[in-house]
Amino acid sequence: MLGGLVIIPFCGNGQNINTVLSDWSVVTAGNLQAVNDIQGSAYVGGNVTVPGSFNVATGSSSLSKSTVSFAVAGNIQSGGNLQVDGGSVVAGGTINRTIILNSGGIAKQNDPAGLPASPVRAIASASKYWSTLSANSSVSVAANGQLDFNCQAGSSLAVFNLSAQQMFGSGYQGFALNPAAGTGDILINLEGANVNWNSGSFFSQFNTQKWNSRVLFNFYDATSVNLSGLLGGYVVAPKANVTAQNDIDGGIMAGNLTVESAVDLPGSGISAWSGDLPSVPTASVPEVPAWSWAAGLGAVGLTAVSLRRRQSWFRETGR
Repeated sequence: MLGGLVIIPFCGNGQNINTVLSDWSVVTAGNLQAVNDIQGSAYVGGNVTVPGSFNVATGSSSLSKSTVSFAVAGNIQSGGNLQVDGGSVVAGGTINRTIILNSGGIAKQNDPAGLPASPVRAIASASKYWSTLSANSSVSVAANGQLDFNCQAGSSLAVFNLSAQQMFGSGYQGFALNPAAGTGDILINLEGANVNWNSGSFFSQFNTQKWNSRVLFNFYDATSVNLSGLLGGYVVAPKANVTAQNDIDGGIMAGNLTVESAVDLPGSGISAWSGDLPSVPTASVPEVPAWSWAAGLGAVGLTAVSLRRRQSWFRETGR
């Protein structure tokens, strides 16, 4: 319940989760609070409160004008210029800053009906489901003090289950990825409410174009995530206030998001995600009230009116 409004738990909306991750480099349930540059498209479920200038859809000038590359459910609040290399901008609320459309797109405000289908619930439900998968791969500590992620041979999906404290709070010198024969995708489930990565670096296969688009870090129950260094992969933290102090080479879904640098695509001309993670089984979709974490996120920037519009949309479409 949020402000007296009951939100029906999400039970699937027909969106393929891998397509959703591929389509959106950045997704927030709440506010986008800071970023310099976003390669690819972004969906903001609350307000854009970025104080300075920033770029969206960098290097995506080939996007058609009809493609919404920057969707904002709330308001785009005052600040520096917003440069959009490709596609168009749609806001459910007001636009209070200069939008520079470099490829002839349009910018529309007060147009909640023009927003694409929200990816928030699909990703949040998938995150909860992925957290229930059994591990089939394991970590080990190498002689040099690095933490090795050893994928199980013969498994297309390598699943790791460990705590955020075990990974980021143990003083490892770094993190190395060891794919095995047959490894196609890598899911790293990280349990823990508060995540603080302040030492060690990702290297070896963790820093390659192929695996940056096929490794997903699932902070499924985190409420606070602080990422200090360069990270390659797709970060999912549906309930968390996430601060990234360096680039993310891949994509990110968060509650509220502050990126002090950029969110870059894993490589030239490809999307944020090219993996094939399992979708939520239709017969046993976990109950994920998409706004049940709103109190923990603080002000997510959606007014009661916009929430009623959203609820009405779900009733009308059956989603």
